[in-house]
Amino acid sequence: MQNSKLFPMSLFFLGMCILCGSLYIGIQLESLRQEIRAPQGGLMTMKETAEYLSITLDELDDILRDDRIEKGKTSMYDTYRFLPYLEIDGELRFSKDQLDLYIAYRTLNHY
Repeated sequence: MQNSKLFPMSLFFLGMCILCGSLYIGIQLESLRQEIRAPQGGLMTMKETAEYLSITLDELDDILRDDRIEKGKTSMYDTYRFLPYLEIDGELRFSKDQLDLYIAYRTLNHY
């Protein structure tokens, strides 16, 4: 008799746990999605890129200058060995996704 009442209560409790857990996970994923969004247009300016990389604009300029010099010496290189950017109307723009891949590559290869 006791087991017959315990089983439906257990199922109800399990269902409520699954429902609450699903809601919690959904809320957390949405908040992460909002945090990860790139700046409007998907591309960042030099200033935004420097802030994203936690460096100064001068340090970013130094990295880009060194990359240009190194690229000139090399005929072939790995894609993310150098800081990826686009030049649009004479201004450099950076994709957050490409910067993340660059950071991962540099972390693994220790240049």
